[in-house]
Amino acid sequence: MSALNGQLADNENTRDQLNEDLANLAQQISELESALAKATKAKEDETAENAETVKEAEEGAQAVSEALDVLDKFYKTAAKASLLEVSPSLLQSAGMQPDLPDAGFDNKALTGGQSAAKGILGMLEVIKSDFERTVKVTTKAEKDAAKEFMEFETESKQSLAVKTNTQSAKQARLAETVTTIEEDNDSLASEQTLLDKAIQELLELEPACFPKEESYALRVAKREQEIGALKEALCALDKEGPVQTEAGDCGTLGF
Repeated sequence: MSALNGQLADNENTRDQLNEDLANLAQQISELESALAKATKAKEDETAENAETVKEAEEGAQAVSEALDVLDKFYKTAAKASLLEVSPSLLQSAGMQPDLPDAGFDNKALTGGQSAAKGILGMLEVIKSDFERTVKVTTKAEKDAAKEFMEFETESKQSLAVKTNTQSAKQARLAETVTTIEEDNDSLASEQTLLDKAIQELLELEPACFPKEESYALRVAKREQEIGALKEALCALDKEGPVQTEAGDCGTLGF
């Protein structure tokens, strides 16, 4: 029974430790799952934002590129027109007549400001370069962030898998330990019942095996009863013998 009590105490300690371990594991798993969910949501939002930024930058770069093409063609055409523009007085002095009729307006208005063209085209090139740089920087940032998130996700999922497996193993061991404790308690109760029954039987046998000591008065009374019985026996023997004693002699025996 002592061994059973010791085993029961060990199992109860194991049960308590397993309950504590499982509580800690549950908290750790919950924190990991929460952190992973938050990180996943944040990465999804970041990816969507980066995609929108890249899209807008690409569209902006495309629009600026188209504008550059249009202006470049315009200014090139205007430059050619400026080179071809010759005053009628020069043609006449050279003995030539101008082919084109006078339209009634100044041809210089169609040639464009070539000095201003360089500034406008240069500004658009800078804007286009900014858009392209935004696309490049954002794409690289998204790639780096995706790699970092993937590493965090992989590590978190591996940790979750280990902790979940440990949790399952400890839950199984806890269930087994609880069952063992219940069985030990049943065995302990059975042994206690048997022990109580044995003790009761011993208590019932005790008077026969170990009689209680009689009091002095009781011993004196029993002694007197024995002496009285002996007197009666001697008197009876005297009456039956060859020589009869007097009747009064039975009462005067020296006992």
